[in-house]
Amino acid sequence: MHARSILALTIALWAPSILPGQVTHGQKPKLPPAFATESAGNGPERVKPPAGFLPAVPQGFRVNLFAKDFKRPRWLTVAPNGDIFLADTGAGEIIVLRDPQNTGGAQEREVFSDGMKRPFGIAFHESYVYIGNTNELLRFRYDPKTSKRLGEKEHLLDLPAGGHDTRSLVFSADGKHLFIGVGSNSNIDTGEDPRRAAVTICDPDGKNARLYATGLRNPVGLALEPVTGAVWTTVNERDELGDDLPPDYNSLSTPGSNFPKAIEAGRLWRNTALGTGRSARDIKLRLWPSRMENPRPILCLS
Repeated sequence: MHARSILALTIALWAPSILPGQVTHGQKPKLPPAFATESAGNGPERVKPPAGFLPAVPQGFRVNLFAKDFKRPRWLTVAPNGDIFLADTGAGEIIVLRDPQNTGGAQEREVFSDGMKRPFGIAFHESYVYIGNTNELLRFRYDPKTSKRLGEKEHLLDLPAGGHDTRSLVFSADGKHLFIGVGSNSNIDTGEDPRRAAVTICDPDGKNARLYATGLRNPVGLALEPVTGAVWTTVNERDELGDDLPPDYNSLSTPGSNFPKAIEAGRLWRNTALGTGRSARDIKLRLWPSRMENPRPILCLS
């Protein structure tokens, strides 16, 4: 099963519970006022599925169990050689899954690395596998042909630990820069580490780290648009303003000047708890001057 098939399955399972999205092109979206509804909690419950159960999918699609018996699998990606790397955050492991005969199920499974601290993001660059632990960026030298690890971990960069603990990773299209997503430590508290609720950019060796985009409360998942190379992320928004309010959103990069100015996404919410008239996560997006050839401001889709 390819990564895009797994992603499509995830979207299909969640689609019925999602309110219709809006493409705003940077304009203010149509949303209800804060506290118009009660905030709802509807978290998943873990239950054992009936024997033989599989999700229903549209005609022309097929679902089967690819791999099981993980503790808390959070992220997977396809390596250059087609192997699937999975981050089992709960077990602290990076696992390699293989289906060499294309049977639709993982016929081979091995632990690439263990003893990790809540690993999430995985990225490949030259002869290295990069891992985003909740507290650090590290990498392993490996064989891109066999996915075999060739050495011990190399610590590259400290990251603020805890809170929203996913650490998403993606390389720029030219491979010269690595982007790291770090969520806030709380819902709306101020005075947090400036690397939180932000995307950091650094060199492949972890040096020259600096803020790339801020005001992104919890950016989970970073990806490049395949034609333009623009950086996309999905932002999990703040809680307790009402049911599905404010909505989560996708943000993307568009061409801009070399010294971008602060821009507003058009969605500012009064935070009565702070009494400031502004939320600590106002969705105020800012890019810092960068040595990238074409740094870009971020716009929002809601």
